[in-house]
Amino acid sequence: MSLNYLKRAQCNSARKLLLDSDDKEEHFLMVTSLHYDAFADTKHKIYSELAETDQKFDKDKTHARLMAALVVDWCVPEEFGECTPENVEKLLYEYPQIADGVDTFATNTKNFVEKKSKH
Repeated sequence: MSLNYLKRAQCNSARKLLLDSDDKEEHFLMVTSLHYDAFADTKHKIYSELAETDQKFDKDKTHARLMAALVVDWCVPEEFGECTPENVEKLLYEYPQIADGVDTFATNTKNFVEKKSKH
């Protein structure tokens, strides 16, 4: 995969990922691309912390933490609290299918980069 460096600003902007809801309210996460500048730093920090500790590796917790770094805002039920890294990580850990959805959405560059018409 190649990414045109001129598309960097688009990859650094967040897009809305809608969440299914039974309460007829619109719930969503504002998600950035995996190419988001701050994500690389966060990913490095997380892996460095894991390497420095003797804790058992928890794949689901690490995945939730990585995906939480891509969520910059949200509109979810009040019970989940404010959109803080800790609260987002908790939500994504408790609902791994949402973490997988964030991963799939953030990985698809087409969700962030608009193609210009050839006409």
